[in-house]
Amino acid sequence: MLSSIGSRAAADPEELHFRREARSRFVRTFLRYPAALPALILFVIVVLCALGAPLLTQYTPFEGNAAERLQGIGTAGHLLGTDEQGRDILTRCLYGGRLSLLMGFLPVALATIVGSILGIISGYFGKASCPDSSRTLHISMRFSHWASLCRRNGAPC
Repeated sequence: MLSSIGSRAAADPEELHFRREARSRFVRTFLRYPAALPALILFVIVVLCALGAPLLTQYTPFEGNAAERLQGIGTAGHLLGTDEQGRDILTRCLYGGRLSLLMGFLPVALATIVGSILGIISGYFGKASCPDSSRTLHISMRFSHWASLCRRNGAPC
């Protein structure tokens, strides 16, 4: 029965027209800015390179070779050269990109999950959970304030 409801909603011509119109409005708005498409293409390339780092390089980011230390840019086998310990710089950049992506997406995913759970609980229980959810929100906002103060004053947090 659930599948018949879903298929009926998807087959509704008015719903399909609304979705198509919303999609075309998004594409028009996106293409209005000349830098949007090149930025999107560059972003996709960087993400794919970072995720495919083990497939794109033959070196590891941690092991160095003392015989190949401090080689310049464009050296055979080392497109961006090597560092003081003989590690390939391109490999280290690609693997560092993986860590940067993880550190960018993980907090957002965690905040989305925690916020959704708190929102569902607050919506389900109503006014009974309002003081608890407000207190939780105030505590989380206070932590970000403390972290910014520590960074501003140069204190280790």
